[in-house]
Order: sequence, then C-alpha cells, then structure tokens
Amino acid sequence: MKRKNLLKGLSEVLGLVVLVVVLLEAGVAEAWLTPIAQMKDSHSVNAVAFSPDGQYLASGSGYWDKTIKLWEVKRCLCQKKLAPTSWALDDQTVKAAIAYGKKCKTADDILKPWIVHTASPDSYSGDYIIASTPYHQIATASRESARLYKPLDMAKIETFRKDKQLIIMAVIYGNEINFAADIPAVIKVNGKVIHPIATMPQSLADTSSSWPEWPAYWAKNVYVFDTKHIPRNVNIQFVLIRPSGEEEFYVYLPAIK
Repeated sequence: MKRKNLLKGLSEVLGLVVLVVVLLEAGVAEAWLTPIAQMKDSHSVNAVAFSPDGQYLASGSGYWDKTIKLWEVKRCLCQKKLAPTSWALDDQTVKAAIAYGKKCKTADDILKPWIVHTASPDSYSGDYIIASTPYHQIATASRESARLYKPLDMAKIETFRKDKQLIIMAVIYGNEINFAADIPAVIKVNGKVIHPIATMPQSLADTSSSWPEWPAYWAKNVYVFDTKHIPRNVNIQFVLIRPSGEEEFYVYLPAIK
C-alpha cells in the first residue's frame, strides 16, 4: 500500500521540467539529506517524492531514461526500477480497444473521451481537438466494421498498433472559406518542439450554422505525429499557429486511453 500511494503521488509530478523537485513531508529531519546525496542515478532526475512515512523515495529519471526508481532511504538502496507507461499496446489492450469500439453506438461515443477544448482565452470557444491515440484508432476501426457488418481488418489493426502515431484532428472556425488551408501546428513537450510527420488541411471549409455571420466557416485539419519523441505519461501542449496568433490545447496523455 505504501508503494502504491507513493507511485500515485509521483505520477502527479512526473514530467515537470525542473532540475530537482524534492517533496519533503513535514517534520523530516535534516539528517535525511546525507543518505539522499548518496542515492545516485545514472541519468538526470526530473522529480522525486517521499513516501508518507519517509522510508522510501521515488525518483523520476530524465527524458531519455524515463524510469521510476524506488529507493530505501536508510540503506540508500534502489529496490525497484519501473518502466513508465509506453505507447506499446499489448494483446489485452488491443482486445479492449476492439471491444470498446464495438459497443460505441454513435460517432459521439467514439470521440468524447479524446476531445480536448481550447485553453487559449482569446480564441473562439468552439474550437477543439481530437487527440487520437493508437487505442482510439483501433476502437474507431472496430466500430466502423461493426457498423457496416464487415469482418474486422486485423491487418489494419496491426498497423495502428505498430505505427504508434498520435493523430490530432483540429476542429476550427474562421470567416474565410480557405482560412484553414495554411495553419501549421506543433507539439511542445519537455521543452522540445515536435513537428508533424504529415499534415492534412481542409483547403475549402464548410459553412457553419452561423453563416453568414462570424464564424461563417468551420474545418477539420489533421496533424500526424510520431510518438517516439512523445512520452506517454506527460502533459503535452498542442499549438495551432494561426495568422491571428497561437492557439493552445493542453492534453494530459495519461488521462486518455
């Protein structure tokens, strides 16, 4: 139970870009500093946290190592090394995604858990993105095959499983029919800027329910990112670079399947 609570607390601070963040429980003596100094990680450390009783310390290593180590404080021993959640999908997870897709009756059902609304206060509040993970891509393919009463294309499922792409569809509004044709986007994570490997803009937007009033048009732009440089267990910032300025969306990846 102690380790479970410790790792749960640590998961809330992993991904913060700081040199070292030490979360000391009230009343921890200065004598703890000596053994802490003797705990050496071969990689940079982004965050650390004590267990409530002060007997264990968890350290979250840097971007390339991406591991959690559980230390026994008194003896300065690393008792356990845990790999973080990755983009890899095991057989059980793939089966769960297929089952989820089959039970989704509407298009909204298959989209809602992956919808993220804008965080930019000065942008149109109707804008949102769909952060489509490999799990979501498999679930969507499963729902489509069930809807059309067709056998599931397992080759396509395996492609989604292996490609490990994060596909972000941006549903955006504007006042010109071609407003979405040239809107680049990037992902910012851990101080790095990641560009898409593919972009599929909607050259001619559709008329909105507000037409001819603003916003008269809406469009769906698709941006595909390779997940090899995107940790699965962090908060990412998706940025649309519009002529009027940047529009930001914050996605906490562990919260979506």
